[in-house]
Amino acid sequence: ELTMDINTLEGGKDKLPYLEDNMEVTVQSLEPEPGPLSWRLPARHTYKVKSLADRIAKDRGTTYVTGTLENGMQVQIPNFIKPGENIVVDLTRLTYIGRA
Repeated sequence: ELTMDINTLEGGKDKLPYLEDNMEVTVQSLEPEPGPLSWRLPARHTYKVKSLADRIAKDRGTTYVTGTLENGMQVQIPNFIKPGENIVVDLTRLTYIGRA
């Protein structure tokens, strides 16, 4: 286990809420000194959808709506995804990739 400074998170503090317990992260380090330099989240990770924003209009095809994940973060997801489903999120662009 290693303790890392929030300011060394690649992509900035905005990505910190996507960090979860036991998530594998990549640490860039120089050995033996100065040690850990920076760290980043994985390229993609699975999250559970907590809720969806109401869709205003019925459109043909796939419509994207705002989904709130269990960690409180929001991402645009297709309207066929239901609360309780697991989805994969691209953590580089913070976008929906697909169902888990």
